[in-house]
Amino acid sequence: MFCPQCGNEVKDGAKFCTNCGQAVNDAPKENTPPTNQLPAREKKLALIGLILGIVGSVGWFGFLVNDNGFSFFFILFGIVATIISATVISRAKKAGQIALMAVWGIAIGIFVTIMSFCTIGQ
Repeated sequence: MFCPQCGNEVKDGAKFCTNCGQAVNDAPKENTPPTNQLPAREKKLALIGLILGIVGSVGWFGFLVNDNGFSFFFILFGIVATIISATVISRAKKAGQIALMAVWGIAIGIFVTIMSFCTIGQ
């Protein structure tokens, strides 16, 4: 059975969701999570991937302006953003959903990684 609020799997007979605290009715149990929402954990991971990508891109643009030699640091942001976002996309795809924040996170992460590699040593 799955929580109607966040999509988290809930043990049979539970009265509340352990993830979001939503009351779970004893109505007929569904065997699949709601298809219109990603679980809360996946939403958080998608947001983290997007934020890391944005921070990496802002840092990379700052590197271009200031030439402070920290390009390798932004490569890490890009790689981590790409990995986290790809994980969320994979999980969402298995559930038949689209994680738009994760798509943006992976796009920005790949951009930051490539551009940071291109500017190493300049």
